[in-house]
Amino acid sequence: MVWIGGLLGSSYVMLSAQLVPVIGTEKVIIIALFGQLLVSALIDDFGWLSAVKKPISRLQIWGLILMLIAIIVINLY
Repeated sequence: MVWIGGLLGSSYVMLSAQLVPVIGTEKVIIIALFGQLLVSALIDDFGWLSAVKKPISRLQIWGLILMLIAIIVINLY
């Protein structure tokens, strides 16, 4: 099980290093942050990884939606 964390971490670093020259640093960072926030909300909501179940609030949903809209707008320009 410990190997999974190492594989995910090294994959994240490798993918980020390959994406920065293609799409730019700011886009890689905001997409990574969005992914982290989305997965953490899902972990809380479904109780994955032995986490205490805590439903996603409306404020969290709106925050994720606004961040997704920002990603789309940034990628258009």
